[in-house]
Amino acid sequence: MEQTRKWYKGIWVLVCGLLLTISCKTVEKARHVQKPESQRAGERTVTAAELGLNAECTQSLKELEDIAVRYAPSVIRAQQAMAAARIAVKEAGADNLPSITASAGHTRSTKNNNPHHQKPNLEGSYSGNLSLNWTVWDFGKTNLAVKRARENLRAAEQDLRNAESLAIYRVRTAFFELKRCVELDKVAAQAEEQYKEHLEQVKAKADVGKSTSYDYTKAEVDWHNAVLAHVTTSHNIQNAWGELYLALGLAEAPEFTLGKGRMTDYNLDLQELLKLAQEKEPELAALHARAEAASLYVDRTIAELYPTLGLSLGASISSRNLADFIWNLTGAASLSQVIFNGGSNLRRIEDAVVQLQSARADVAAKEQELFQQLRKAVLVAQRAEKQLEVATLTEQSAKQNLEIVNEQFKVGRASSVERTDAQVSHSTAQAAVVTAIYDRQDALAAIAYLTGDFVLPGEPGKRYRENQQDSNE
Repeated sequence: MEQTRKWYKGIWVLVCGLLLTISCKTVEKARHVQKPESQRAGERTVTAAELGLNAECTQSLKELEDIAVRYAPSVIRAQQAMAAARIAVKEAGADNLPSITASAGHTRSTKNNNPHHQKPNLEGSYSGNLSLNWTVWDFGKTNLAVKRARENLRAAEQDLRNAESLAIYRVRTAFFELKRCVELDKVAAQAEEQYKEHLEQVKAKADVGKSTSYDYTKAEVDWHNAVLAHVTTSHNIQNAWGELYLALGLAEAPEFTLGKGRMTDYNLDLQELLKLAQEKEPELAALHARAEAASLYVDRTIAELYPTLGLSLGASISSRNLADFIWNLTGAASLSQVIFNGGSNLRRIEDAVVQLQSARADVAAKEQELFQQLRKAVLVAQRAEKQLEVATLTEQSAKQNLEIVNEQFKVGRASSVERTDAQVSHSTAQAAVVTAIYDRQDALAAIAYLTGDFVLPGEPGKRYRENQQDSNE
């Protein structure tokens, strides 16, 4: 008997110790995450100092993309959504495992039953219970729930890829817009210098009586307009920097130099790009996964019509003191079946069918949207290519014409109006070249985003685990 008591106590201590160890570790991690100092970059606004962004560094497009993918709050949210989906898979599979419950107690009470002889003495007893419940077979209900949860996890992984793709796309568009503004600002600065030089020449001619007051006034107006245009392009640069800071997840304006960066060229064949999008575009892949999860949910609701076979085992002990106790074992098998519940199961099946049809419609809508957006991006890219070709030739022609007019103006064979027109034509042609270059880069960036054609370091799960490790550290 003594050996049996020790054996029971050992099992009890082992089970309780194991459960406490698991629980304590989980609670400890939860408490750590609650602390403000545990927030990692992305959960809080990252600083430029953490990213090493300063006036001495040069950041290429690829380096800026890596920053956005790692620290953008939208990516962090998608990572946590994927973590929740992983937990949901484990939770769904837990129904295949037995559940064990344990309890222990001690009660003390008086035992008076005679109103004339009542005593305040308390008598106590100890009790304990250990039970196991296990669903042996539920006609595949749990397995279907696990499969559905895995499809939702696959959808969450694609949502993470989509968040990363969108973060990269925002950085690319902000990068190219900033580059565009910088180049246009150079054109505006050059035009301002040209108009200033022209004003000085007209003033010199007016001083010796070789130019009219109209010529001088027009030259002065042209110069002021050029100054205003330069101010506008300078402000556009500041706005473009702001968009880039936002895409990087910054709430400050560090100074650093933009490095190199350009998009990969694509074969602008719409059908090939559509095929690539159907294979790699993450949002479409997520919708396909959700449609499959909806189909599995239909199976799950149908399986609810079938019975469930369960098994339960239990052990209990009771004792007036710790030395002597009474123990009992119980065991039972059950087969449960809902006969009628007001048609609730049938309505759940109907609702599951509606969800499946809606999920399929979402897939069809996304395919149609991708087609139209890709078609538009291809047209923009094709137009930008032709525009660049024409603008380059026009700029060369305008430059040659400006050189000729400048020489003619110096010898008095061209008027200030003709020179101004030549300068405007040249500046306009230069701006057209810049616009065509970055319109094409924007179109290629849109194609890369719409097709899901981007490269990231590692798979979504690997990146998530790395980020979690960074968080724990």
